[in-house]
Amino acid sequence: MKTPYWLVVITCLTIFSCKKDNTTNSSGFDYTVTSVQDIAIQQGGTTNVTWNIKRTKGVAELVRIKLSGLPTDVVSVNDVSDGTPDYKPYMDLKAMQDVPIGSYPITLTTSSTSTTPKTYQFNLLITSSTDCSLALLGRYNATSSCGNAYGATIVEGGNPSTVIINNFAGLGGDCNVAATLNCNNNTLTIPTQVAVIRSYKNVSVQGTGTFTASSLTVNYIYYSDSNVHNCSTVLNKQ
Repeated sequence: MKTPYWLVVITCLTIFSCKKDNTTNSSGFDYTVTSVQDIAIQQGGTTNVTWNIKRTKGVAELVRIKLSGLPTDVVSVNDVSDGTPDYKPYMDLKAMQDVPIGSYPITLTTSSTSTTPKTYQFNLLITSSTDCSLALLGRYNATSSCGNAYGATIVEGGNPSTVIINNFAGLGGDCNVAATLNCNNNTLTIPTQVAVIRSYKNVSVQGTGTFTASSLTVNYIYYSDSNVHNCSTVLNKQ
């Protein structure tokens, strides 16, 4: 008995269809992690850490996060780290009062089912409850609402709660402004002071702002030639 032609065709189509359905289909998923930067915690204090994870291609998968290198006396609380992009994982890091002061290299590792683990390094700075200025020292890239992008340097101010911002707001290399830090709530104050702009003009400057271990945001006012300038500036550590 001959097999009907249409039965052969249907059988072949069924075989190929089943084979296609059973083939592993890679999602091609990938993602980026941003906002990884140095953080500072005072002894006995707590700080919030937030990252930004975005899908760049493929079907989104669960991304898992792991931190390694934390000192024994620093623990994670309120941890919401695993999720599906786009999302912002976060955690609160709490430092015990007796954790040694210093800089600790931390590794952030992210992973998903089909991607190679990604690693990122940053520093955890443990400061005393009265000295958070050390975390701010260094060179910065900055922008001002009243000017162009500029570079600035933050140096020690002579005591644990004071720093000097060189080339403040891009007003010139001679414009050095002292800022007083509140280490308990990460705020700063620029007391009213006279600063030099571009080596020839004295101006009155004052302001307030906030800071982390790697950035400052300052709202400031300066008075020049009877003019009042209300501006803001953001500084990000290089």
